[in-house]
Amino acid sequence: MKQNPEGFLENSRQRILIMDGGMGSQLFAVGLKDEDYGGHPGCHEFLCLSRPEVILNIHKDYLAAGAQIIETDSFGGARHILAEHGLAEKCFELNREAAQLAKQAAGEFSKSDDPRCVAGSLGPGSRLPGLGQISFDELVQSYLPQAQGLLAGGADCFIVETCQDLLQLKAAVIAIDRTLKEQDQFRPIIGSVTINQSGRILLGSDIAAALAALEPLPLAAIGINCSLGPKGLTEAVYYLARHSSKLLFLMPNAGLPKLVDGRTVYDLAPKDFAGQMKNFASAVGLNIAGGCCGTTPGHIRELALALKDIPARKPLETRTARISSLYQAQDIKTEPKPLIIGERTNVTGSKLFRECLQKDDYEGMMKAALEQQAEQSHAIDLSLAAAGRPEVLDYQVFCSRLNTRLQLPVMIDSTSPQAVEEALKRLAGRCLVNSVNLEDGGKRARETFELCRQYGAAVVCLTIDEQGMASTADRKIAAAQRLYQMAIECGLSEQDLLFDFLTFSLGSGDESLKPSAKETLDAITKIKSLFPSSHTILGISNVSYGLSPQARKSLNSVFLRRAIEKGLDAAIMHAGRIMPLHLIPPQLVKLCDDLLLNRQSGSKPPLESLLAFFSHHKIGEESVAHQNFVPPAQRLEQHVLSGDSQGLEQTLKALLKEETPLYIIREDLLPAMDKVGKLFGQGKLQLPFVLRSAEVMRSASDFLKPMLGKKKNEARGSIVLATVRGDIHDIGKNLVAMILEANGFKVINLGVKQSAEQIINAVKEHQPTAVGLSGLLVESVKAMTEYLEVFKAQGLSLPVICGGAALSSDYLEKTMRPLYPAVHYAKDAMDGFKVMQQLTTPAKPSETEAIPQPVENNKLTLKIPLQPTKPFKPASPGKEAPFKRPRELSVKRPAKQKLPFEGSKIEKKIPLHLLLDHLNRRALYQSRWQMVSGKADKTKAERQTSSAETAFNELWEMAIKKDILRPKTVYGFYRARWKGSQLVILKPKSKKEWMTLTFSDKIRDSWPSGSQEELTVVLQLVTLGKKVSKRCRKFNQDGKVQKEFLLHGLAAELTEALAKWSNAKVNKLAGWKNTIRLSPGYPVWPKLSQQEKIFSVLKPKRIKVALSESHQMDPEFSTSAIIFNKG
Repeated sequence: MKQNPEGFLENSRQRILIMDGGMGSQLFAVGLKDEDYGGHPGCHEFLCLSRPEVILNIHKDYLAAGAQIIETDSFGGARHILAEHGLAEKCFELNREAAQLAKQAAGEFSKSDDPRCVAGSLGPGSRLPGLGQISFDELVQSYLPQAQGLLAGGADCFIVETCQDLLQLKAAVIAIDRTLKEQDQFRPIIGSVTINQSGRILLGSDIAAALAALEPLPLAAIGINCSLGPKGLTEAVYYLARHSSKLLFLMPNAGLPKLVDGRTVYDLAPKDFAGQMKNFASAVGLNIAGGCCGTTPGHIRELALALKDIPARKPLETRTARISSLYQAQDIKTEPKPLIIGERTNVTGSKLFRECLQKDDYEGMMKAALEQQAEQSHAIDLSLAAAGRPEVLDYQVFCSRLNTRLQLPVMIDSTSPQAVEEALKRLAGRCLVNSVNLEDGGKRARETFELCRQYGAAVVCLTIDEQGMASTADRKIAAAQRLYQMAIECGLSEQDLLFDFLTFSLGSGDESLKPSAKETLDAITKIKSLFPSSHTILGISNVSYGLSPQARKSLNSVFLRRAIEKGLDAAIMHAGRIMPLHLIPPQLVKLCDDLLLNRQSGSKPPLESLLAFFSHHKIGEESVAHQNFVPPAQRLEQHVLSGDSQGLEQTLKALLKEETPLYIIREDLLPAMDKVGKLFGQGKLQLPFVLRSAEVMRSASDFLKPMLGKKKNEARGSIVLATVRGDIHDIGKNLVAMILEANGFKVINLGVKQSAEQIINAVKEHQPTAVGLSGLLVESVKAMTEYLEVFKAQGLSLPVICGGAALSSDYLEKTMRPLYPAVHYAKDAMDGFKVMQQLTTPAKPSETEAIPQPVENNKLTLKIPLQPTKPFKPASPGKEAPFKRPRELSVKRPAKQKLPFEGSKIEKKIPLHLLLDHLNRRALYQSRWQMVSGKADKTKAERQTSSAETAFNELWEMAIKKDILRPKTVYGFYRARWKGSQLVILKPKSKKEWMTLTFSDKIRDSWPSGSQEELTVVLQLVTLGKKVSKRCRKFNQDGKVQKEFLLHGLAAELTEALAKWSNAKVNKLAGWKNTIRLSPGYPVWPKLSQQEKIFSVLKPKRIKVALSESHQMDPEFSTSAIIFNKG
């Protein structure tokens, strides 16, 4: 056993190292009094100065129990945390003392064959950068003296623990890294997150997103601490064990806390805790294991005994290249290729986006980003370098907003290192940086590479050298090799690099550019042999610049396909301007290839031949007369293959004159989707096109479903269906549900992106016959495999049916069945039905089954789990829709006035027509329903608006007829005054403080300087009642997904309209003209738990609104708010 820092890493690869347990639980047991804290009650870190013997004894107790690593008493030792106790200036001293005490204790127990180490602990504090409560730079500056003190005191390694915001952990690691570099020293760093019962950290990152963001950082180990008991972390631990190239660290609580006789106790005894940890060590492996809240030396003693003879986990040898947002991860290598990076958030390429930026229209810019998310891009390209604009400031402002609202990773498109860094400080996920080049000899590239190393970003390398853009394959490769060498010297890895060999326009006729596409394609092939772990990327649409829209679409599509064949990994593109090659006439494909490969196969040059073709042809426009002569079955196949739903119902009606609905599903729709699946599997069809076909399939299924009928056999069996982690593709799953329900099975359809824990909870609740797992992506197959391991570990043994495009029966038999014997393969929706038949009915099925058995030689393989292109994502219940506030929250000091009344009032009989006056139809039609495009020309917009109005009128008529809208409000006027960033509400008819509401500094700083005067505020809560939510659920149960979607959107906007109506009523009563309405759970008022205080004042049970444990309101369509008078 080695005692130096490098030895720490080697030791943890040979045996599982035991860490200590909770410090707080031991301090509580000592029974300290306020005077023990030297005038700083509650500051445990100060005990290192005031009561060092107490801390020393706790360390010794854990060392005696078998801990090989003990943590310093410095969890709250960062400068910004100590400032809350008036101890900011003692940051370095307190941390040095904490490390020296731990080092003294460790030294007494250390032996040559059993060294004991000290881990310098850095905790998160209570202010989160992702919510704007503290800046990234402030955090780095706060952690610097802490890291310096811990290092000076002798810490052998560092642990950044209990991370609730990935930006916070990055800031701490940067501070430690900077400290070590200044001292020219090395210490291992452990990074640890804490997750809730939904498997996410506080700001919403799942474990995959956390790993993607943290793995490229200079961390020796990544893991989980605090959170739950070991069993509750099963899924997350299994994921890290299977996907992380770093050491695996685990330090859970001793189960869940309970209140017994006024004391908080944890429910896992030492042996139970150790037993659950042993299960992990035996099943997937651990490297470092300890305990957090509620654990004692007794827990650590049992843990050391339980893990003594279990070998340490071997980390993965190579890191998988991933990018991520705050919320989710994305592999750079996708199957099929390419990684699609949306290009419409680029001020150079998008006029609309540029105009939004020029007007400071951040909501318009956000809409462009969210549209690309809805269109299934894998990431977005963000470029904000506009003439006359402060690029750095624009990145600061927009990225702060983008971080918590966009699910997709971001590619920061800037050559300014300062702009890049400001973006990286605000985007919690792992970004791509686009780009670096050698134009200045590499000075700026080296600076950007260093930033990417610090922040863990991947980087795009443009093949531009001192002479300009490289035009030949040899020059491109030479530039790439130079950039590669520079990146490696700066500490990046091969998989962190994406090479862009540049795309030049072939539309100008410039002689020098004619071979440019071929040279780029050749360079892609060559770089793959040189640097096989790196990646390639291109901006696709540049190749066709200057051509007509139809010619551009065809040339872009062929160029993309040829680049993928050469090894292209990622493409910056607008998926709506690409066509699958099977929809392009072969003659046109050849003309495009001639131009791309610079070959002349006729009398005219390639460009002239292409232009001549488009002067006589219009692609994709077939006459109605021609369509009418095509048989209905063939027309239906074309609908599916092209992803075109126009005329779909007419085709189905024509086909129903000849065949039954069941026959159409089995003999027409499934074979058509089989063709789509084969094209997808061969890489000839990219995901967005699959999703268009899936939408046609969904529409056809919805149309036919009511005609299938439903078997009345209620005792047939039941199934829990779910799409796995990170996958939103569920049309195939929904088709399975439709067929099973038609045959009398009960289906519990959990939806998309379900965790193993959520599925297990559903199994416990519903006790189904089987579980069905689906997913489209290759990553989904890995997820299914891990889920089976988790199911087994949690004691499940019921049948699990798996299906999806990337899953094969061979993989299931060789990889999945050894892990979970009761797993079944379903190659398509009907095969899933057949498996359920076998599980519930030993005898042969009756000939009257709704879906006949497929003929043996008719291979109807549904290779695609189908799903809508724009998945329905309801807003979080209990939260108000984001209020469009002014850019500045500056508030005049309003004159003190008499309250209209004190206390609260209820409004129950609110005429519905009053809500229509406040309904934002534009938001409803464009954002909620997405029926009206903001980019449509006037004629098209009018047509779309007319359709939306028709849908609105039908829904409104239904709502009135069914009486499902029951608007009610409760509101009250209250006196208040500011105390720091807390607003103190005064008790009615007295001056006594009643309760406090805590806001961000942003709003407090906007209040008149030094204002201590009383002000009047209004608290309000509004609801539409329960009936509208019930109607939404009824639509879902009846398979009327479109109606559910429309009603949900309408109800959400009507809730906002009701809040506006109530706000207007308040204004009228008080004589106010200009007010601000804010809701808890948003950055300016971040704590959603403050709902409890609103409820305690307004008592909304009187209008039948309740609050859940997670502070969500029930009914769903309810909002709460505070209203300020701006004066």
